[in-house]
Amino acid sequence: MSYPAISLLHALAGNRPLAANAMFDPEALAWLVDSGLGPILWHVARQSPGHFGAEALQHLKTADLSARMLSAETFDTLEKILARAGEQHCPVTLLKGVSVTQQFYPQSHWRPMRDIDLLVESADRPRLEQILRELGFVQRGALSAEFFAGHHHSKPFHHGQWRCWVEVHTALFRPDTPPGRIAAFQPEVLHAERIRLPHAHASLWRLPDETQLVYTAVHWGAKLTVVGGLVPIVDTLLLLKNAGHTLDWERVLTICEDVTAARYMALMLAYLQRHDLYAVPDTVWNGLAHGRRSLGTLGMKILLATVDDYLAGGRGQNGFTSEAMLNTRWYTLLGEDSALRKLLQLPWRMLFPPAPTGRYAPVRHMRRLGSLLRGVRRRLQSSR
Repeated sequence: MSYPAISLLHALAGNRPLAANAMFDPEALAWLVDSGLGPILWHVARQSPGHFGAEALQHLKTADLSARMLSAETFDTLEKILARAGEQHCPVTLLKGVSVTQQFYPQSHWRPMRDIDLLVESADRPRLEQILRELGFVQRGALSAEFFAGHHHSKPFHHGQWRCWVEVHTALFRPDTPPGRIAAFQPEVLHAERIRLPHAHASLWRLPDETQLVYTAVHWGAKLTVVGGLVPIVDTLLLLKNAGHTLDWERVLTICEDVTAARYMALMLAYLQRHDLYAVPDTVWNGLAHGRRSLGTLGMKILLATVDDYLAGGRGQNGFTSEAMLNTRWYTLLGEDSALRKLLQLPWRMLFPPAPTGRYAPVRHMRRLGSLLRGVRRRLQSSR
Protein backbone atom coordinates (compact mmCIF):
# COMPACT_ATOMS: atom_id res chain seq x y z
CA MET A 1 0.00 0.00 0.00
CA SER A 2 1.32 3.45 -0.93
CA TYR A 3 0.51 6.26 1.47
CA PRO A 4 0.16 9.91 0.39
CA ALA A 5 3.07 10.75 2.69
CA ILE A 6 5.37 8.61 0.54
CA SER A 7 4.19 10.39 -2.62
CA LEU A 8 5.03 13.68 -0.90
CA LEU A 9 8.51 12.45 0.05
CA HIS A 10 9.15 11.36 -3.53
CA ALA A 11 8.17 14.80 -4.81
CA LEU A 12 10.42 16.43 -2.21
CA ALA A 13 13.38 14.16 -2.96
CA GLY A 14 13.13 14.68 -6.70
CA ASN A 15 12.10 18.36 -6.80
CA ARG A 16 9.19 17.33 -8.99
CA PRO A 17 5.37 17.53 -9.00
CA LEU A 18 3.31 14.82 -7.38
CA ALA A 19 2.86 11.56 -9.26
CA ALA A 20 -0.33 11.38 -11.29
CA ASN A 21 -1.73 8.57 -9.10
CA ALA A 22 -1.10 10.34 -5.78
CA MET A 23 -4.36 10.65 -3.84
CA PHE A 24 -4.90 13.07 -0.93
CA ASP A 25 -8.27 12.57 0.75
CA PRO A 26 -9.28 14.85 3.66
CA GLU A 27 -8.02 12.36 6.27
CA ALA A 28 -4.62 12.05 4.61
CA LEU A 29 -4.38 15.81 4.28
CA ALA A 30 -5.23 16.35 7.95
CA TRP A 31 -2.68 13.72 9.01
CA LEU A 32 0.15 15.31 7.03
CA VAL A 33 -0.65 18.76 8.43
CA ASP A 34 -0.82 17.37 11.98
CA SER A 35 2.51 15.63 11.36
CA GLY A 36 4.16 18.96 10.56
CA LEU A 37 4.40 18.57 6.78
CA GLY A 38 1.76 21.15 5.86
CA PRO A 39 4.23 23.76 4.49
CA ILE A 40 6.02 21.17 2.34
CA LEU A 41 2.70 19.89 1.05
CA TRP A 42 1.61 23.46 0.25
CA HIS A 43 4.79 23.96 -1.78
CA VAL A 44 4.21 20.72 -3.69
CA ALA A 45 0.47 21.41 -4.08
CA ARG A 46 1.18 24.63 -5.97
CA GLN A 47 3.15 22.55 -8.48
CA SER A 48 0.36 19.96 -8.69
CA PRO A 49 -2.90 21.88 -8.10
CA GLY A 50 -5.01 19.23 -9.81
CA HIS A 51 -4.57 16.89 -6.84
CA PHE A 52 -6.37 19.23 -4.43
CA GLY A 53 -9.70 21.01 -4.18
CA ALA A 54 -10.12 24.67 -3.29
CA GLU A 55 -10.88 23.93 0.38
CA ALA A 56 -7.79 21.73 0.71
CA LEU A 57 -5.57 24.35 -0.89
CA GLN A 58 -6.87 26.99 1.50
CA HIS A 59 -6.21 24.67 4.44
CA LEU A 60 -2.63 24.14 3.29
CA LYS A 61 -2.07 27.83 2.68
CA THR A 62 -3.21 28.57 6.23
CA ALA A 63 -0.85 25.91 7.60
CA ASP A 64 1.99 27.45 5.61
CA LEU A 65 1.30 30.98 6.88
CA SER A 66 1.09 29.76 10.49
CA ALA A 67 4.38 27.91 10.11
CA ARG A 68 6.04 31.03 8.67
CA MET A 69 5.02 33.10 11.69
CA LEU A 70 6.10 30.46 14.22
CA SER A 71 9.42 29.92 12.46
CA ALA A 72 10.13 33.65 12.31
CA GLU A 73 9.41 33.98 16.05
CA THR A 74 11.64 30.99 16.85
CA PHE A 75 14.63 32.27 14.89
CA ASP A 76 14.15 35.79 16.23
CA THR A 77 14.33 34.34 19.74
CA LEU A 78 17.40 32.32 18.78
CA GLU A 79 19.18 35.45 17.55
CA LYS A 80 18.47 37.24 20.83
CA ILE A 81 19.95 34.32 22.76
CA LEU A 82 23.01 34.09 20.51
CA ALA A 83 23.67 37.82 20.74
CA ARG A 84 23.78 37.61 24.53
CA ALA A 85 25.84 34.41 24.40
CA GLY A 86 28.37 36.23 22.23
CA GLU A 87 28.62 39.04 24.75
CA GLN A 88 29.25 36.49 27.51
CA HIS A 89 31.77 34.53 25.39
CA CYS A 90 29.66 31.39 25.70
CA PRO A 91 30.12 29.03 22.69
CA VAL A 92 26.92 27.33 21.52
CA THR A 93 26.32 24.32 19.28
CA LEU A 94 22.98 24.12 17.49
CA LEU A 95 21.04 20.86 17.74
CA LYS A 96 18.06 19.27 16.02
CA GLY A 97 15.60 21.57 14.26
CA VAL A 98 17.42 24.89 14.51
CA SER A 99 20.50 23.24 13.03
CA VAL A 100 19.15 21.05 10.20
CA THR A 101 16.61 23.69 9.16
CA GLN A 102 19.26 26.24 8.27
CA GLN A 103 21.56 23.69 6.69
CA PHE A 104 19.31 21.40 4.65
CA TYR A 105 15.79 22.83 4.26
CA PRO A 106 15.04 25.09 1.26
CA GLN A 107 12.85 27.26 3.50
CA SER A 108 13.21 27.46 7.27
CA HIS A 109 9.48 27.27 8.03
CA TRP A 110 9.18 23.88 6.32
CA ARG A 111 10.65 22.20 9.40
CA PRO A 112 8.37 22.26 12.49
CA MET A 113 10.11 22.93 15.81
CA ARG A 114 8.70 22.51 19.29
CA ASP A 115 11.69 24.17 20.94
CA ILE A 116 15.26 25.42 20.56
CA ASP A 117 17.93 22.88 21.48
CA LEU A 118 21.38 24.23 22.34
CA LEU A 119 24.47 22.26 23.34
CA VAL A 120 27.16 23.74 25.60
CA GLU A 121 30.04 22.40 27.63
CA SER A 122 29.16 21.61 31.25
CA ALA A 123 31.22 24.55 32.50
CA ASP A 124 29.25 26.95 30.27
CA ARG A 125 25.78 25.71 31.20
CA PRO A 126 25.30 28.11 34.17
CA ARG A 127 26.21 31.08 31.95
CA LEU A 128 23.74 30.16 29.23
CA GLU A 129 21.00 29.45 31.75
CA GLN A 130 21.60 32.84 33.37
CA ILE A 131 21.35 34.49 29.94
CA LEU A 132 17.97 32.82 29.44
CA ARG A 133 16.74 34.03 32.83
CA GLU A 134 17.86 37.58 32.07
CA LEU A 135 15.89 37.42 28.81
CA GLY A 136 12.74 36.47 30.72
CA PHE A 137 12.78 32.68 30.45
CA VAL A 138 11.67 30.58 33.43
CA GLN A 139 12.18 26.87 33.99
CA ARG A 140 8.98 24.86 33.84
CA GLY A 141 8.05 21.21 33.88
CA ALA A 142 6.44 18.51 35.98
CA LEU A 143 9.58 16.43 36.49
CA SER A 144 11.64 16.93 39.63
CA ALA A 145 15.05 18.54 39.92
CA GLU A 146 16.42 15.12 40.93
CA PHE A 147 15.42 13.73 37.52
CA PHE A 148 17.36 16.41 35.68
CA ALA A 149 20.42 16.01 37.92
CA GLY A 150 21.49 13.03 35.79
CA HIS A 151 19.89 14.17 32.56
CA HIS A 152 21.53 15.34 29.34
CA HIS A 153 19.71 18.68 29.51
CA SER A 154 18.43 20.84 32.33
CA LYS A 155 14.77 21.51 33.04
CA PRO A 156 13.31 23.26 29.95
CA PHE A 157 13.05 27.05 29.86
CA HIS A 158 9.90 28.79 28.66
CA HIS A 159 9.19 32.39 27.64
CA GLY A 160 5.52 33.24 27.91
CA GLN A 161 5.57 36.34 25.72
CA TRP A 162 7.75 34.82 23.01
CA ARG A 163 5.91 31.47 23.21
CA CYS A 164 9.16 29.57 23.00
CA TRP A 165 10.82 26.67 24.81
CA VAL A 166 14.60 26.23 25.11
CA GLU A 167 16.53 23.16 26.24
CA VAL A 168 20.14 23.57 27.36
CA HIS A 169 22.05 20.36 26.63
CA THR A 170 25.42 19.21 27.89
CA ALA A 171 25.14 15.88 26.02
CA LEU A 172 23.02 14.31 23.29
CA PHE A 173 21.50 11.58 25.50
CA ARG A 174 21.44 10.55 29.13
CA PRO A 175 24.84 9.02 29.92
CA ASP A 176 23.25 5.97 31.60
CA THR A 177 21.41 4.87 28.42
CA PRO A 178 22.72 2.86 25.44
CA PRO A 179 22.55 5.91 23.10
CA GLY A 180 24.36 7.95 25.74
CA ARG A 181 27.25 5.48 25.69
CA ILE A 182 27.92 5.76 21.94
CA ALA A 183 31.55 6.85 21.66
CA ALA A 184 31.01 9.53 19.00
CA PHE A 185 28.32 11.16 21.17
CA GLN A 186 30.60 11.79 24.15
CA PRO A 187 30.90 15.54 24.94
CA GLU A 188 34.67 15.65 24.42
CA VAL A 189 34.33 14.07 20.97
CA LEU A 190 31.51 16.43 19.99
CA HIS A 191 33.61 19.40 21.11
CA ALA A 192 36.62 18.24 19.10
CA GLU A 193 34.66 17.52 15.90
CA ARG A 194 32.13 20.37 15.83
CA ILE A 195 32.07 22.68 12.82
CA ARG A 196 32.16 26.48 13.08
CA LEU A 197 29.25 28.47 11.70
CA PRO A 198 29.49 32.12 10.64
CA HIS A 199 27.72 34.49 13.00
CA ALA A 200 28.02 38.20 13.67
CA HIS A 201 28.14 37.89 17.44
CA ALA A 202 28.32 34.36 18.78
CA SER A 203 30.82 31.53 18.76
CA LEU A 204 28.39 29.25 16.93
CA TRP A 205 28.84 25.59 15.94
CA ARG A 206 27.04 22.58 14.50
CA LEU A 207 27.56 18.81 14.41
CA PRO A 208 29.42 17.25 11.45
CA ASP A 209 27.07 15.81 8.84
CA GLU A 210 28.12 12.25 9.69
CA THR A 211 27.35 12.72 13.38
CA GLN A 212 24.12 14.55 12.54
CA LEU A 213 22.98 11.67 10.33
CA VAL A 214 23.47 9.03 13.03
CA TYR A 215 22.16 11.31 15.79
CA THR A 216 18.94 11.91 13.85
CA ALA A 217 18.40 8.17 13.38
CA VAL A 218 19.16 7.32 17.01
CA HIS A 219 17.01 10.12 18.41
CA TRP A 220 14.15 9.08 16.10
CA GLY A 221 14.37 5.42 17.01
CA ALA A 222 15.01 5.82 20.73
CA LYS A 223 11.55 7.28 21.32
CA LEU A 224 8.52 6.37 19.23
CA THR A 225 6.70 9.53 18.14
CA VAL A 226 3.66 8.82 15.99
CA VAL A 227 2.43 12.35 15.31
CA GLY A 228 5.48 14.12 13.92
CA GLY A 229 7.52 10.95 13.51
CA LEU A 230 7.91 11.66 9.81
CA VAL A 231 9.93 14.83 10.46
CA PRO A 232 13.23 13.05 11.29
CA ILE A 233 12.75 10.97 8.14
CA VAL A 234 12.48 14.22 6.14
CA ASP A 235 15.57 15.53 7.98
CA THR A 236 17.51 12.44 6.92
CA LEU A 237 16.21 12.56 3.36
CA LEU A 238 17.24 16.19 2.91
CA LEU A 239 20.61 15.64 4.59
CA LEU A 240 21.39 12.81 2.17
CA LYS A 241 20.05 14.81 -0.77
CA ASN A 242 22.14 17.88 0.03
CA ALA A 243 25.27 16.40 1.60
CA GLY A 244 25.26 12.79 0.41
CA HIS A 245 27.92 13.44 -2.24
CA THR A 246 30.39 14.70 0.39
CA LEU A 247 29.34 12.42 3.24
CA ASP A 248 32.16 10.37 4.75
CA TRP A 249 30.47 6.97 4.99
CA GLU A 250 33.57 5.49 6.61
CA ARG A 251 33.09 7.91 9.50
CA VAL A 252 29.38 7.02 9.67
CA LEU A 253 30.26 3.33 9.88
CA THR A 254 32.89 4.05 12.52
CA ILE A 255 30.22 5.72 14.64
CA CYS A 256 27.98 2.73 13.97
CA GLU A 257 30.51 0.23 15.27
CA ASP A 258 28.38 0.67 18.36
CA VAL A 259 25.49 -1.76 17.80
CA THR A 260 22.93 0.69 19.22
CA ALA A 261 23.87 3.28 16.61
CA ALA A 262 23.98 0.61 13.88
CA ARG A 263 20.52 -0.68 14.77
CA TYR A 264 18.82 2.72 14.49
CA MET A 265 20.82 3.75 11.42
CA ALA A 266 19.92 0.49 9.66
CA LEU A 267 16.21 1.02 10.35
CA MET A 268 16.24 4.60 9.05
CA LEU A 269 18.14 3.73 5.87
CA ALA A 270 16.03 0.62 5.31
CA TYR A 271 12.89 2.76 5.39
CA LEU A 272 14.24 5.18 2.79
CA GLN A 273 15.35 2.31 0.57
CA ARG A 274 12.04 0.47 1.07
CA HIS A 275 10.31 3.34 -0.76
CA ASP A 276 13.09 4.03 -3.29
CA LEU A 277 13.86 7.35 -1.65
CA TYR A 278 17.57 6.64 -1.30
CA ALA A 279 19.83 3.91 -2.69
CA VAL A 280 22.01 2.74 0.19
CA PRO A 281 25.50 1.73 -1.01
CA ASP A 282 26.33 -1.96 -0.58
CA THR A 283 29.40 -1.06 1.47
CA VAL A 284 27.15 0.75 3.93
CA TRP A 285 24.76 -2.20 4.24
CA ASN A 286 27.73 -4.49 4.83
CA GLY A 287 29.07 -2.11 7.47
CA LEU A 288 25.71 -2.12 9.24
CA ALA A 289 25.39 -5.92 9.21
CA HIS A 290 25.60 -6.20 13.01
CA GLY A 291 22.79 -3.65 13.37
CA ARG A 292 20.61 -5.53 10.89
CA ARG A 293 21.32 -8.82 12.67
CA SER A 294 20.28 -7.20 15.95
CA LEU A 295 16.90 -6.35 14.40
CA GLY A 296 16.47 -9.58 12.45
CA THR A 297 14.63 -9.98 9.17
CA LEU A 298 11.17 -10.35 10.73
CA GLY A 299 11.80 -7.67 13.34
CA MET A 300 12.85 -5.25 10.61
CA LYS A 301 9.70 -6.01 8.60
CA ILE A 302 7.47 -5.39 11.62
CA LEU A 303 9.19 -2.09 12.41
CA LEU A 304 9.05 -0.87 8.80
CA ALA A 305 5.36 -1.76 8.60
CA THR A 306 4.81 0.14 11.86
CA VAL A 307 6.39 3.27 10.38
CA ASP A 308 4.27 2.88 7.23
CA ASP A 309 0.96 2.28 8.97
CA TYR A 310 1.18 4.70 11.89
CA LEU A 311 3.78 7.41 11.16
CA ALA A 312 3.17 7.72 7.42
CA GLY A 313 -0.40 6.46 7.20
CA GLY A 314 -1.91 7.79 10.43
CA ARG A 315 -3.69 4.53 11.16
CA GLY A 316 -5.97 4.64 14.20
CA GLN A 317 -4.70 3.30 17.51
CA ASN A 318 -6.89 1.00 19.58
CA GLY A 319 -6.81 -2.42 21.22
CA PHE A 320 -3.64 -4.25 20.25
CA THR A 321 -2.57 -1.21 18.25
CA SER A 322 -3.07 1.31 21.05
CA GLU A 323 -0.30 3.76 21.89
CA ALA A 324 0.89 1.55 24.75
CA MET A 325 0.97 -1.52 22.51
CA LEU A 326 2.84 0.31 19.75
CA ASN A 327 5.41 1.45 22.30
CA THR A 328 5.78 -2.12 23.55
CA ARG A 329 6.30 -3.38 19.99
CA TRP A 330 8.77 -0.63 19.13
CA TYR A 331 10.92 -0.75 22.25
CA THR A 332 11.00 -4.55 22.36
CA LEU A 333 12.15 -4.98 18.76
CA LEU A 334 14.66 -2.12 19.03
CA GLY A 335 15.99 -3.36 22.35
CA GLU A 336 19.43 -4.66 23.23
CA ASP A 337 18.68 -8.42 23.16
CA SER A 338 19.22 -10.75 20.21
CA ALA A 339 16.70 -10.64 17.36
CA LEU A 340 15.28 -14.10 18.17
CA ARG A 341 14.92 -13.38 21.87
CA LYS A 342 13.11 -10.11 21.15
CA LEU A 343 10.66 -11.86 18.83
CA LEU A 344 9.97 -14.46 21.52
CA GLN A 345 9.46 -11.72 24.12
CA LEU A 346 7.09 -9.66 21.99
CA PRO A 347 3.82 -11.71 22.33
CA TRP A 348 4.29 -11.99 26.08
CA ARG A 349 4.94 -8.28 26.48
CA MET A 350 1.94 -7.44 24.32
CA LEU A 351 -0.30 -9.51 26.59
CA PHE A 352 1.47 -8.54 29.82
CA PRO A 353 3.15 -5.14 29.34
CA PRO A 354 6.18 -4.24 31.48
CA ALA A 355 5.47 -2.68 34.84
CA PRO A 356 5.90 1.02 33.84
CA THR A 357 2.71 0.87 31.75
CA GLY A 358 0.72 -0.19 34.84
CA ARG A 359 -1.58 -2.38 32.74
CA TYR A 360 -1.93 -5.58 34.71
CA ALA A 361 -5.66 -5.36 35.46
CA PRO A 362 -7.42 -8.58 34.29
CA VAL A 363 -10.17 -6.55 32.62
CA ARG A 364 -7.59 -4.96 30.34
CA HIS A 365 -6.27 -8.34 29.25
CA MET A 366 -9.81 -9.56 28.58
CA ARG A 367 -10.40 -6.50 26.40
CA ARG A 368 -7.19 -7.20 24.49
CA LEU A 369 -8.19 -10.82 23.97
CA GLY A 370 -11.66 -9.71 22.82
CA SER A 371 -10.10 -7.23 20.39
CA LEU A 372 -7.87 -9.95 18.97
CA LEU A 373 -10.78 -12.40 18.55
CA ARG A 374 -12.95 -9.77 16.88
CA GLY A 375 -10.14 -9.01 14.44
CA VAL A 376 -9.75 -12.70 13.59
CA ARG A 377 -13.51 -13.03 13.12
CA ARG A 378 -13.62 -10.06 10.73
CA ARG A 379 -10.78 -11.45 8.64
CA LEU A 380 -12.48 -14.86 8.42
CA GLN A 381 -15.75 -13.26 7.35
CA SER A 382 -14.06 -11.10 4.71
CA SER A 383 -12.29 -14.12 3.23
CA ARG A 384 -15.54 -15.98 2.58
